[in-house]
Amino acid sequence: DAFKDVIYCKASKNEMGRGIVKICKNAMMVSILICFLYFIFGNWIIRLLYGDMYDEAYGISLVLVLGHLGMIFYKIIHPYYVSEGKQKWIVTVLITAIVINGMGNCILIPKMGMLGAGIASGISYVFCSIIFVIMVSKEFRINYRDFLINKNDLNDIIICMRRLVDVYGRH
Repeated sequence: DAFKDVIYCKASKNEMGRGIVKICKNAMMVSILICFLYFIFGNWIIRLLYGDMYDEAYGISLVLVLGHLGMIFYKIIHPYYVSEGKQKWIVTVLITAIVINGMGNCILIPKMGMLGAGIASGISYVFCSIIFVIMVSKEFRINYRDFLINKNDLNDIIICMRRLVDVYGRH
């Protein structure tokens, strides 16, 4: 949620589109890092905080942590459409995502239990974000592939990290 507030500082519509893409990509990279850390340390953290009784929670929580990646684009893009007065469109997309989640729950919970519920939620999150990416791509004439993390984005992160080391490493 913190990233989305930066979008409204942009002056032109062209800058707005590029800003949305950049913020989505940055949020995705941070979130992927968090997911990776949770994948490595999540089971240990759950045991530390809640005890061995909650070992089963790791699998479902990992699915939900990964599923949240699907919500990143929606969470960043939807405030723009609210500011444009397109609340009805947002509600339509969200209702469709809820229906997808409900159908997924009906199919997956009997077969997979709580893991199926997590997967159904993840699928509905991804659906919601895909729709929002398509809309932004059309409105700002941006290739949807621009939302994908590429080598240049990773190089930008490396440069940023080096600058942080340079600044904070000189105590």
